[in-house]
Amino acid sequence: MPAWQSQDYIDDCLESIQNQDYFKENDNWEILIGVDRCKKLKSHLSKTEVSLKNTKIFWFYNHSGPYVIRNTLAYKSKYDKILFFDSDDIMEPFLVDMLIEKSTNADIIRYREVRYDIKKDKEEGQIKICYGQFFIWKEKFKELGGFFPWPCEADHEFLKRAGWNNFNIKEVRDKIYIWRPIHGNNITSRKETGMRSELRLQLREQIKQNRKNKIKHIEPIFSRYKMLRK
Repeated sequence: MPAWQSQDYIDDCLESIQNQDYFKENDNWEILIGVDRCKKLKSHLSKTEVSLKNTKIFWFYNHSGPYVIRNTLAYKSKYDKILFFDSDDIMEPFLVDMLIEKSTNADIIRYREVRYDIKKDKEEGQIKICYGQFFIWKEKFKELGGFFPWPCEADHEFLKRAGWNNFNIKEVRDKIYIWRPIHGNNITSRKETGMRSELRLQLREQIKQNRKNKIKHIEPIFSRYKMLRK
């Protein structure tokens, strides 16, 4: 889980993870948090009263971006199943249970989100399949080499690349997490990386070119870090 300026939201996220039904009877899991050179978040995590069982926190020296952090932590993870998640969103308590159950016959599992408007303090009822948060087997992630080190759209590209390389991608139609995008600090809200930004348009053209060239494995890009909490 990459994290940057999410100090106002990460406690709810961590609590929803710690309260997963699956984790109540299983201890073979870990939470890896990559703090993307954000001192406010670092300070907050050192003081949080939320349970941090099985949680490791990493401080990234450079402002690396979410996809390089995901690459770094995914390759470092010690288990064979990976779930990418964002530090400002909330899991329903059955999310991990459901993904574990369905992982036997899938390389990747995507699932649906319900949008939560923080400003209005209510769900907007827009349920849709998400790109940035998904389950994948570690060996399949490494088979593709991970994400491109882009500021945005790298999750979109990765899933498209998995598709044209015939990965078995399943979709769970249940709404199993809450997406909280409207707070100004995340990728989809910022002007330079927003959904209608010029950068995204350029990267979507690059995705088309990658597909035309039938790209599969890329050399993974990592970033330097130190461990703050084991």
